[in-house]
Amino acid sequence: MKKVSAAAAVLFSVVVAASSCSSTQPNSTTQAEQPAYPEFLSAEDKATIAYRDTLRTLDPCGYLDDAAIRRIGTPTYIGAESIFSWCTVRFASPSAVPGIGSISAAMMRSGSADATHQVGEVKAWTIPSAKPGEFCRAGIPVDDRSDIVLSAYADPDARADEPKGDLCATALDLARATVPHRLERPLRATSQRAHINSRLATLDPCSVLGTIAQGHRPALASPDADPYVDPWKCEFLLNPDDGSTAQIVRYMFESDAAHMTAKGTRKETTIGGLRATEDPTPGDHLAAGTCEISLSTAPQPPVIEPGAPTGRADAGYSEIITIRALNGCAPARTTAEELARLYRQLPG
Repeated sequence: MKKVSAAAAVLFSVVVAASSCSSTQPNSTTQAEQPAYPEFLSAEDKATIAYRDTLRTLDPCGYLDDAAIRRIGTPTYIGAESIFSWCTVRFASPSAVPGIGSISAAMMRSGSADATHQVGEVKAWTIPSAKPGEFCRAGIPVDDRSDIVLSAYADPDARADEPKGDLCATALDLARATVPHRLERPLRATSQRAHINSRLATLDPCSVLGTIAQGHRPALASPDADPYVDPWKCEFLLNPDDGSTAQIVRYMFESDAAHMTAKGTRKETTIGGLRATEDPTPGDHLAAGTCEISLSTAPQPPVIEPGAPTGRADAGYSEIITIRALNGCAPARTTAEELARLYRQLPG
């Protein structure tokens, strides 16, 4: 998730540079005059929201071919991990392909690299890790805006003298097996993979603008620094001519303790009936004044995949909603309270 954190940092550094001395006071538009979400957004932003809506129903695990998974080894876990547009498969060690510890499928923006490999009816691209031997990614298009990216990761517990498989060859084999299914639309609602079919996954994070943007002129922020196509993330400015009104909302499936434990300036609290933490100084890499709030929807019961020889890869994990606001904790808390309310209204 270092890349994800870096992307958020880039956004905040950009909006700081763009900030003017203007006030964040709402304009003269009243709540009664403002149309319902997303009608008050620009035509371009509404088109972006509509495209993300088509992706939010999809299960990234559904693009992984079972036979290709089994060629690598015995899976101990298949399901959600990290950002919601990501599916992880972990293997018993040692795997059938030497040195492979895990693989993933994720949705990424098209054009991450030049497509040089002919894989069935399409061309695929590969990107090895900057440090040799850590991972390799292979991407194939699913439409003109998005790729499905299959990644193979080295086993961090493998000994240095153990044989190592070809990570890029493994990633390309996964991509080759995915090509016949690339235009299918595997649904989260019918997924059998761990923690994929969830209430939170159905909630548009930008829908919070329907309330918090009343009296403002909100605009979506360009996610150019983030390679992931993530309909469970919303970057926006409440007023596009005031960079200090920037916020990021993102959903993740990660360790509950990593987000919900008091540490340094991060304090535990409750927001909208959900466990929360609030940190007025979340990191030196973020702009001064940035506040981060995390909400936990509750730790999830762990899942053990059939055939798993050992422990529970997802024990102690929760669905986490993070909010970062450039201009302090008061606006971050307002956004968090509305997201908690929207979450509680979800069916099921």
